[in-house]
Amino acid sequence: MFDEAATPVRDTTPSDADRILQSTAAQIQSATVDIRSAALLLAARTARTESQRELVRRQAFTLLVQQPTAAPFVVETLHALRPENLGELVPLLATHPEWAIRALGAQAWVHDTGIDDDLGPALAQDSDARVRRALARELAGQPVTSRTGPVRDILVGDVRYGVRRLLTGGTAAS
Repeated sequence: MFDEAATPVRDTTPSDADRILQSTAAQIQSATVDIRSAALLLAARTARTESQRELVRRQAFTLLVQQPTAAPFVVETLHALRPENLGELVPLLATHPEWAIRALGAQAWVHDTGIDDDLGPALAQDSDARVRRALARELAGQPVTSRTGPVRDILVGDVRYGVRRLLTGGTAAS
């Protein structure tokens, strides 16, 4: 099943439906028939080996560059591969313009101690509260360390109550 799911992801040639959509894009707003993002998610969920997961990771970032509107599928795809296994991709995730991608980078930063410690405080001060909430939620279940302590200190003083509440193990109220 993985091979069938991965085939549309590997093939970047526009389909007939893609060409028709491009020619009528002015008439049909925000419609897409590109199935690569859905196929990528299916490939992530059916990947069983590390080489299959690595292929999905690479294709996820390729798709994100080629089709920025695929960001929600890319986030879900990478979540299916578990954020703690993203390793060297975390700095790229954490600096992406899309908030959901940065939030995924924040979650992955908590679990991977090999990533630059300076990235945590930067994420704790992200302009989007959703990124800070994702970081706080992930830190809530982790012990305080010399690496996470400064990040927690920033989040404890966050202007958003929901961020502070998540850090203590509660649910976000705002």
